[in-house]
Amino acid sequence: MSKIPFIIYDRDEELTSSQKTQARANIDAASTADLSSEATARADADTALQTNINNEATARANADSTLQTNINN
Repeated sequence: MSKIPFIIYDRDEELTSSQKTQARANIDAASTADLSSEATARADADTALQTNINNEATARANADSTLQTNINN
């Protein structure tokens, strides 16, 4: 007689590393390492983007100030 697989609903189920790998493969999900790498890459991109935004804002403020000075003179 073979065992019938079932899903545990009332508590966390502990899976082995190979079971986790198989489960992710079954649903075409990324591994924890892949997710971590993606999160790091996105955080780095967000930081770079915010730096660029801040630099543009500073450049615009400086240009506005220069323009206003030129208008006033």
